[in-house]
Amino acid sequence: MIESSDLLWEAQFYNHAMIHEFRNPMPVVTPMGDGYAIYVESGGMFENDVWTVCLSKDGSIKHFQSSQVRMWQNATFGINKANDFDSIS
Repeated sequence: MIESSDLLWEAQFYNHAMIHEFRNPMPVVTPMGDGYAIYVESGGMFENDVWTVCLSKDGSIKHFQSSQVRMWQNATFGINKANDFDSIS
């Protein structure tokens, strides 16, 4: 017989979301402009991760999928900022 506590544990185990908060906000490029990634939440095995970004232009907090976020610039790794977000592939 399955007890309710077993079902509760199973629901918590499979629906548990992982969140990574950046120690130093990471500069990123989004379709809405430049901003700083504050944290990213795992969408699970079959879903896109959700990024929480503070936009530079007005300080608003927006959520984006992984496919909508790019690192702004990093000279060490040779990553240059794209002038047009749509040109990033």
